[in-house]
Amino acid sequence: QLCHKTCPVISISGSNGKGSCVALIEACALQMDYKVGTYTSPHLLIYNERIKIAGKNVSDETLIKAFDQIEQVREQILLTYFEFGTLAALLIFKQANLDLMILEVGLGGRLDGVNIIDADIAVISTIDIDHSAWLGNDRESIAQEKAGILRANQMAICGDPNPPESLQLIVQQLNVRMATQGQDFSYERQPSSWTFHYDNQRIEDLPLPSLALQNSATALRALISLQTLLPIDLSAIRKGLQSVCLAGRLQTIPGDITHVLDVAHNAQSIEHLATHLKQFSKKRQILAVFSMLADKDIASAIRPLIHLIKTWFVAPVDNERSAPSKELINSLESYGIQHHQSAKNVLSAYQQALSQAQTGDIIVIFGSFYTVSPVLQFLIR
Repeated sequence: QLCHKTCPVISISGSNGKGSCVALIEACALQMDYKVGTYTSPHLLIYNERIKIAGKNVSDETLIKAFDQIEQVREQILLTYFEFGTLAALLIFKQANLDLMILEVGLGGRLDGVNIIDADIAVISTIDIDHSAWLGNDRESIAQEKAGILRANQMAICGDPNPPESLQLIVQQLNVRMATQGQDFSYERQPSSWTFHYDNQRIEDLPLPSLALQNSATALRALISLQTLLPIDLSAIRKGLQSVCLAGRLQTIPGDITHVLDVAHNAQSIEHLATHLKQFSKKRQILAVFSMLADKDIASAIRPLIHLIKTWFVAPVDNERSAPSKELINSLESYGIQHHQSAKNVLSAYQQALSQAQTGDIIVIFGSFYTVSPVLQFLIR
């Protein structure tokens, strides 16, 4: 019964940019007064962030009620942590009388719990090397897993300007109508605005959002595709682009010492972080609070930042999959980096960085949700 749709559904898969696409589509749809449900993962501060209705986290009571209902009917069926949460989200959404449902795929696509839903529009944000133990060691293999959310004759959006051949082959086999960034739609940045191009049309003077324009363009193309199911309004899209905010994604907190928090955890996303940091004056020193999970390609991930960071402060994250400090340091030293310090945990590493930062410096906290979360909690306490 949970698989029976009561409103249009957008499913979003990809290596990077999934959360940004969800937030951008949600912000624009809320400006159109649509009742929107979003399911995302992981969370930064509290579990309730994963399930939102009308832009608000669901309550503890709502979550507990949904979990109880699932527990009563699952009998001998074993559910993973993520599957339990996904079913709870779908149950809550089914009871909420939504106008639009936006579902973020947790891992891959083909075997992910979210994929029990046949979405009206499938979005694949980007494809990069990540979760190799589960998805494969190259973009072709990973793209096949991401393409698992596609359905025959469906509308799809690909935000990756260089989609692997394996994805294109599946699109052809399923007769999917896929719009690809760089081919069917694109964006052009101006100093204080941007222009969106699609289907020989253009939307000019769009406000610059706080999130990456590559993801903004992907989200805007998805919204345009949605128009056959829900009317869209350009003025509301402009307001949505201005209002969108997503914690932990290039989140910049100004002050005597500027903080940049980013959950980037692979080469593609950290390359984007490096581009963001380069906009700051070269006279400003950058200190990094850094940790990653052990199953990531740590050396490749940090390469884009090795010439930008003055001092690295490393520590294990509070997760059983954490990379030990020694492994993080070995990756840094493989590039000849000697300016590093270690701490017992991420918050201690941050406090070390803060004690050594001077007015005007930048502290960037990155590498994982588990790296950003304790520092963000400390900053907003």
